[in-house]
Amino acid sequence: MKVMRFFSSKVAAVIAAAVIVSCSNSVDLPVERRADARKIRVSGEIPRPEKIDYSSSGGNAAAFAGGLAGGLVGGMLVAAAVQASYQDEVELLEVMMGGRKGGATLTMKEEMERAIRRSSFTTLAGGSSARSTMNLEITSLGFMPVGGGNYQFMIEMEAELLGRDGVVIWSSYNGVYPHNEELPAGSLEEYRNDHARFRSDYRTCCRWVAEQLVDELKWQVEPEG
Repeated sequence: MKVMRFFSSKVAAVIAAAVIVSCSNSVDLPVERRADARKIRVSGEIPRPEKIDYSSSGGNAAAFAGGLAGGLVGGMLVAAAVQASYQDEVELLEVMMGGRKGGATLTMKEEMERAIRRSSFTTLAGGSSARSTMNLEITSLGFMPVGGGNYQFMIEMEAELLGRDGVVIWSSYNGVYPHNEELPAGSLEEYRNDHARFRSDYRTCCRWVAEQLVDELKWQVEPEG
């Protein structure tokens, strides 16, 4: 069984098409529901893919895959051994993130809550005080080369806001993509040997996605602001 799958050489076109589709499927916040976006809780259930996406020219992606596995157990692993040890590839990645179960999704939840707390138009709420619930889904997670032997994370996220009545009152899509100078990049060797750096860069990317989504919601709640 394959340990990972590879993007085609036309990945840029695929991403562009996905962005167009995502934008067309977003839901604007109705004026009469703006008050529901003033007190938000973030759901702890965050679906995410079971596969890590890689894009590369030549054999770098295969080396990166082996590098992740090798960094975990001190040696190169064959696909069967990895599959026997971990339920899926993202679970393997999460071990690199400090061994926290669900680490990839927990980090995203923490950064979304942080972005809400830091916002000026809404508050992070819990229990019955919340007027809406934000559901998140990591729809794509992977790495792509950006030149000079470096890679950047690629994360695609869907967010939707549900009112107390269960109606989706707002939804949007956002993500981080390669060649963004605001985001960190690292070489295979750096990520393989420095798991703290790996976790830090992943969190930075999660924070960027969360802040972008909260900013989008702000303009729906306060369009005149």
